[in-house]
Amino acid sequence: MDKQSPQISVVMSVYNGDKYLREAVGSILNQAFTDFEFIIVDDGSTDSTAEILGSYTDARIVLIKNEKNIGLAESLNGGIALARGEYIARMDADDISFPERLKEQVAFLDNNPSIGVLGTGMEFLDHDGNKTGRKLMFPETPNLIKWTLFFQNSIAHPSAMMRRSLLVQVGCYQESQIAEDYDLWYRISQVTKLYNLPLVLIMLRKHETQLTNTRKTDISDYDLSMSQRMFSHFFEKPIPAEWISCIRGNNCTDYKIINDSCKFILAFNKKFTVDYVLSEQEICQIQKSTADKIFKLARRGGYHSFIYVIWACVLNPPIIKRILLFPQRKLNLRNVNKL
Repeated sequence: MDKQSPQISVVMSVYNGDKYLREAVGSILNQAFTDFEFIIVDDGSTDSTAEILGSYTDARIVLIKNEKNIGLAESLNGGIALARGEYIARMDADDISFPERLKEQVAFLDNNPSIGVLGTGMEFLDHDGNKTGRKLMFPETPNLIKWTLFFQNSIAHPSAMMRRSLLVQVGCYQESQIAEDYDLWYRISQVTKLYNLPLVLIMLRKHETQLTNTRKTDISDYDLSMSQRMFSHFFEKPIPAEWISCIRGNNCTDYKIINDSCKFILAFNKKFTVDYVLSEQEICQIQKSTADKIFKLARRGGYHSFIYVIWACVLNPPIIKRILLFPQRKLNLRNVNKL
């Protein structure tokens, strides 16, 4: 990195995002930390996005114009290829970063060289920009993030700041993927540690034109395949897709699959806690997570899976209260004589 290079390269792609674009851009230009370049990729927009972007005179903005729409992952890779910063910070064209976001993240990464990716908590806005009152925090430590990543995405993509050298090392974003961030977190977790600040530093806007709404089924299917891929790599053998589907909450009434899924989660818990050096707090959180997943599965299996309800209680005794409060009909415990 030459002496004239900024410490951070903020990379954002926008496609027909004129409605919320000024708020997003303004939230970056008004950051308390100022040593950054702001690479904005106009991904073939046909609305007034180009005119809005052309109205800015801030020298930190670097504009890229795609002649046609090529998609988020490829656009981000194009921006990263031009980036000069030590760190890459993500931003989406419909979200808002708090003024202290970059300052907090760069300070943490400067002081923690073993961390390669840093996310934050977030709160939600509706399509009109009103706060919904909902906030979302993610697992904080590298081990808890790694555990959670097997089941779901555990870093908010628009909040992420990454070391550019590591991002380039793993080949940046896979351009054929739907959930490009989930895939990236898995690949980059093989070479570095991931961390989430326990701070809300970004506001995420929910609206009907988001990819998470327009391609919800495709994303869900991809997430399932990602989980299966990670588990298979971890156990060094193929893991049945129906187990992963069952664990992820998809409807399953086959008692054998439910039981096999419960047994699999227990095996994963055992291997994970042996393979990684965990703090007492991390062990406690993982035991609670395991118990919760087993309980949710076992209550669908009724008496066929009641042994796993007991296992859930062993791992996390307070779960007994949920059993006592849960209606019998939802535990499928009626008609025991017919079994």
